[in-house]
Amino acid sequence: MLYSPVPDWMLGTRVDWLIETKQKGVSAHNDDGWRISQLVRWNVIQNAWIGVEYRHEEGGAGSPVTSNQSTDKGRLLRTIAF
Repeated sequence: MLYSPVPDWMLGTRVDWLIETKQKGVSAHNDDGWRISQLVRWNVIQNAWIGVEYRHEEGGAGSPVTSNQSTDKGRLLRTIAF
């Protein structure tokens, strides 16, 4: 979901539900996880922007797609489109 309070600023949130895929013949219990990302970006000019993203991930104990502990990560993004 994206929201633009003013023309030069953009706020966004994304929620991913990470589901374990079982392989045929392999016995594993179903344990899923969640990943939530939030983004704030500033459009410097029409084709260039700078953004900051925060990501929180939380998974189950037996899930191969996530760790059993929650993790928090952040990153700085800069993009120029041609």
